[in-house]
Amino acid sequence: MADFRKLSIDLIAANGKIVSSGIKVLKKSLYADDRIELDEIQFLSELRNAVVNKAKKKATHALDKFFLKAIEDHILQDGVVSADEVSLLQAQVFADKRLVKGGKKLAESLKKKATSVPPELDALLGSVKGKKKKG
Repeated sequence: MADFRKLSIDLIAANGKIVSSGIKVLKKSLYADDRIELDEIQFLSELRNAVVNKAKKKATHALDKFFLKAIEDHILQDGVVSADEVSLLQAQVFADKRLVKGGKKLAESLKKKATSVPPELDALLGSVKGKKKKG
């Protein structure tokens, strides 16, 4: 049986970029039920990685922005940031050097907007703030 998830990722990422109309289509589809679930975040992550690989390691700013917003929306659905969600941030955002700056802003936003945050979020922010650029 065909892997339609992989097929759709390959088709969307074929030329290594996603234009704003493509982001609108993704948003309409992924937010059809007014929320974004973990499997949809994972789909976006796979799509973003495919685009980055096709675009010679340069992701589109619009896709990165949409990806980070989707993660924020997913985490804040219940107003509480869990330790598992901090792990999601670490794995999906902070593991990619191209997303660290936006990830730091995202983590700070989560800290302000959430009704409860675990100590792991403070530790993650501390580790990011403690790193200095080389050069």
